[in-house]
Amino acid sequence: MRILLGLLLIAPSLWLAAQSTDLPFFGRYFDDGLYLASAQGIAEGQGYRLMSLPGAPPQVKYPPLLPALMAAAWKAQPQFPQVLNAASWLAWLPFPLVLGVVWAWLRALPLSEYGRAGVMVVLALNYHLLLSSRLVMTDLWGLVFLLAALVAYARGALLPASLALAAGCLTRTACLPLLLVLPAFLLWERRRWDAAKILLAALPALIWWYGRKWMLGPAPGDNFVYAYSEYGDHLQPTRLFDNLPQFVSSAGWLFVSGGPDVWWTSFLPAVFFVGGLAGIVRGWNAMPAIRPYVAFGACYSAIVLSWRFVPEPRFLLPLLPLFAAGLASEAERLASLVRASWHKGQRGGAMVVAAVFSLLFGIALFIGVHGCLVKLPEDFATDRQARGRLQPFLGWARGNLPADAKVVGSFDGSFYLETGRRGARIPDHLQMKADETRPLPVVFGGWARYALANGFTHLVVTEADFGLAAAPDQLAAVDRQAQRVPELQMVFRSAQAVCYRLVSREPVIHSGLN
Repeated sequence: MRILLGLLLIAPSLWLAAQSTDLPFFGRYFDDGLYLASAQGIAEGQGYRLMSLPGAPPQVKYPPLLPALMAAAWKAQPQFPQVLNAASWLAWLPFPLVLGVVWAWLRALPLSEYGRAGVMVVLALNYHLLLSSRLVMTDLWGLVFLLAALVAYARGALLPASLALAAGCLTRTACLPLLLVLPAFLLWERRRWDAAKILLAALPALIWWYGRKWMLGPAPGDNFVYAYSEYGDHLQPTRLFDNLPQFVSSAGWLFVSGGPDVWWTSFLPAVFFVGGLAGIVRGWNAMPAIRPYVAFGACYSAIVLSWRFVPEPRFLLPLLPLFAAGLASEAERLASLVRASWHKGQRGGAMVVAAVFSLLFGIALFIGVHGCLVKLPEDFATDRQARGRLQPFLGWARGNLPADAKVVGSFDGSFYLETGRRGARIPDHLQMKADETRPLPVVFGGWARYALANGFTHLVVTEADFGLAAAPDQLAAVDRQAQRVPELQMVFRSAQAVCYRLVSREPVIHSGLN
């Protein structure tokens, strides 16, 4: 019966994976192109390198476990885009593993079978988990190892916990706070030797990785490669209070994204956030097994709140099972209060509370089904159309750009895989800000001179740089402004993409790429 129920839980994600083996979202999140390009280098025996950058420097920013796994996709199908079919199933594989480790973790909590089953059903249809299973990203694999470490720790299996923790940190840097949390709990319990065991078992892999970063990473400097090597400049503690409202909203949207865009969904994120947080706070005393996860969540939340990026729901995915357990715990507490009220004859209030919670659970299920059967397939179709519109430009680039061209653009990893031409993004400090006041020709002129100084030859702008609905008009406006920059010489123009040759108007001293 459990096997049958498990198959039913993974059926929606399996159906969705079968509908999208071409990974329609590939390239949407930028990092996925770098992961798959780095995996190509591993598969071809060139080592863990940034294959999409000129000179293919060592990859020192993204931990290596996911690219090492994706190298198997290149071994199975060594051509792009055919490799996406194999990568698609490797991207789906952690989804059932996430459900399995969540179930194992829930069994350590004093929840009823119905409460656990409710959490599993909601997660099996969760929009963000389903979306992550269609991306070549570290989100799901990191969550698998994070929860596996917590489950092993709860069972007293310190060596498996350490190995899962090391694997998590070598998959996704979001797992790093747990490296502090688990030994800290053991030290609090005066289990010093056990704390040392976890560190001794987990640290060798991390020492290797961060030692590699120290030895092979580029020197700090104002160049393209350094922008691909570090996370440290993303931490901006002054943003903590600015990010807090979006953090609260995103934590609620973890449960209600994917539904139809109607007015009655707008109040739901706050309800789910408050309910989940209340259950987590009460659970600190009522569910001791939840405490390491809560401590990890507090550390991780502090990092996300200090991040220079707005905390979107995807960034909060490591907290999803924790909030789901909090919601289940709070629902069971209120259910017991409803039963007590019913037995006391206060049946009107009890029926109202029961109806409200049944309605919220039903809404969560409806939104999950809608996301799986309607929202994601519609998004697949939209992204396939966008990819198709870019094919004429990509075909032109493959046939006309020199083999040694160095291209500045916003989708360098996927551009390299599509065309074989290496390139890089404009560094963050040069990109346009939300409150930008400089005229566009001044901005583009700065980009062009910076790229020329670093030996780049072409600049590419496509509709993928904008919201698709506004892309044609915005791309045309950008092109008009770019024509006023003497360093930009247009060599290709369409409604979907523009490519400029970078032309030096003054003597340039090349600073190189290292």
